[in-house]
Amino acid sequence: YDYSYWYPPYWRGNASQIKVVEIKEGVTSIGEDAFYGCTKLTNVVIGIGVTSIGYSTFHSCSGL
Repeated sequence: YDYSYWYPPYWRGNASQIKVVEIKEGVTSIGEDAFYGCTKLTNVVIGIGVTSIGYSTFHSCSGL
């Protein structure tokens, strides 16, 4: 899915606590703004098969 300010992902309320993201094999895309504002995110593992990453997916992830 693509997300936005008006349609945030369900984890947006915990964005400041997310440190690691693992995108499992079989996922083919990561939506727009999906991890926007995850300021403590330091590690992203992207599984085989992801062919697209949306605009601003990791915007304001200053720990990356």
